[in-house]
Amino acid sequence: MYNKQTWLDEIPDITRPILDSSGKQKTDPQTGRPLFELVQAGTRITSNRLNTMEGGIESAHTLVEKLAKEMGGNFVAVIDDVMGLVCSAEGLKASWTAGVAYVGGRRYEITAGEMPLNPTQGQYLYVDVDGVVKKTTSQITAKSGLLLFYVATDTSGVISTTDQRVNLSVQEAYEVALEAKQLGNERKADVVAALIAMGVTASTSDTWSHLITKMTEVIKSKGNAMPSDVRVGKRFSNSEEADIVGALPERSTDTLTIIPGVSTKTNPPGIYGGDIIVPGEPNLLGENILVNKSIYGVPGSLVPNKVTEYPAQSKSLRTNTAGYSFIYDTIMELNPNKRNLILFPGLTKSYTQAYSAGYPDNVTCVLAVRTQNRIVQISNTIITSSSQSNLADSRSTSFGDISVDLAAKKITCVVNNNVSTYTIDDPNPSFLRLVFGVAKYRVDNYTPMVESFGAVRWEAIAFEY
Repeated sequence: MYNKQTWLDEIPDITRPILDSSGKQKTDPQTGRPLFELVQAGTRITSNRLNTMEGGIESAHTLVEKLAKEMGGNFVAVIDDVMGLVCSAEGLKASWTAGVAYVGGRRYEITAGEMPLNPTQGQYLYVDVDGVVKKTTSQITAKSGLLLFYVATDTSGVISTTDQRVNLSVQEAYEVALEAKQLGNERKADVVAALIAMGVTASTSDTWSHLITKMTEVIKSKGNAMPSDVRVGKRFSNSEEADIVGALPERSTDTLTIIPGVSTKTNPPGIYGGDIIVPGEPNLLGENILVNKSIYGVPGSLVPNKVTEYPAQSKSLRTNTAGYSFIYDTIMELNPNKRNLILFPGLTKSYTQAYSAGYPDNVTCVLAVRTQNRIVQISNTIITSSSQSNLADSRSTSFGDISVDLAAKKITCVVNNNVSTYTIDDPNPSFLRLVFGVAKYRVDNYTPMVESFGAVRWEAIAFEY
């Protein structure tokens, strides 16, 4: 705050001279001015008072610059409805009219002038922070001061120009601010009315900060959703908190098809934007399910004609023949005129196994359904060697329940916990067997051939119906 100094004139009473002891009038020793008694003592001029005055002038200039920065920054002043610093270009020369420019909050009175332009170049005319009109090819440099004019030239003259001046009318700024204030008051009245309608005490005399707090309380007063209930990234509020971010992940936007199998399939929680399809199975009927069994809640009513139990056992086949060889053995005789269901309940794993003691190119152990004219592999275990390694190798594949229906030309088998379906078509089957075999192939036919073999292990109950 500037402290104003009140200055008083010195008023002498010329009828009352100040006399010395001899009766002569005294004079001021510095100025030689005759001295009189004073009617009013004047304010003395001191360095302190003069410095206070200078400080006030400096503060006033600082305030003006600050206000200029806050209200407009860099701009061309409009005086008597005329905006100065009008730029033009002709040939390779640019000129401008006089005007008042504010740059960084400082006021500069710019006189009219001109300057040469560079050929074949885009150039900016601007008032720099020192109040001098300059040119540059950099828009960033020009905008650091007050940008006036852009001109593009060819070898001899102007191609195009653009007026870049920015002006500020204090009256216009005031009117815009007044309009914004009025609009804010109207919006505040709308908010207050809405809060009162919801039973919340509010007034237009409340500050916006208080109104926002009241609105937040209203928002928090309803809802019980949690982040795990709302799509990730979306915002919501509940009775405990406002502006909460959801955490429920979006898993897929495509159609999701779920195929039932022998093991449980779990989809993690989340949002699945597409259709979720669980296809039906037309053969999921009680007549196709053993009595005292159920599949997905469908009780079985099928009573088998024959039940054969196979205790835990295993078989193996061996071969050391050079070149190609395939041998197989029967492990079950089935009825070709009936539907057959083979369950493997006893062992933790029924499997086929291929084994090589040396380096054949391929050893395959297969489990197959065989009729008089057809053989269909339903499980195989393969060893493939691309180098002559002397290391022994053994691999196995597990299998589960098998259903064979020659009338429907269909075989269903569970291999490595996955359900597979095969087609078998033999118009005149005289027998139906479950077999396993071992196939070996050695590309170079070298002899002697190291031993390779296949094995099968199972424990089962076979039904025909």
